[in-house]
Amino acid sequence: MLPFEKRKDIKSYEFWLSPFWLRVYNFPIELMARQTTMDVGNALGELIAIDWKDCFGGWAEFMRLKVKIDVSKPLRRVVKLVDKEGMETIRVIKGLKGIE
Repeated sequence: MLPFEKRKDIKSYEFWLSPFWLRVYNFPIELMARQTTMDVGNALGELIAIDWKDCFGGWAEFMRLKVKIDVSKPLRRVVKLVDKEGMETIRVIKGLKGIE
């Protein structure tokens, strides 16, 4: 949500950008690295935050990313990755949840 500014015209606000928490599933453990996670988040939108832990404090079975997304465009449901050997894999994005 954008902060309110007095005397600002409604047309000057950018309502098409909104932050969401995303879950990216089925990542091999060797790709669960900071740089890979940042690359995935920035491929989806503007990466804001990364949550590595599950609700019990251990490793999660998915990457949890907070990403600012252009909601005027279709939402991506998959992301393609290429590892060091050139193998292409497809990962599913689930759990799209808007931020209040």
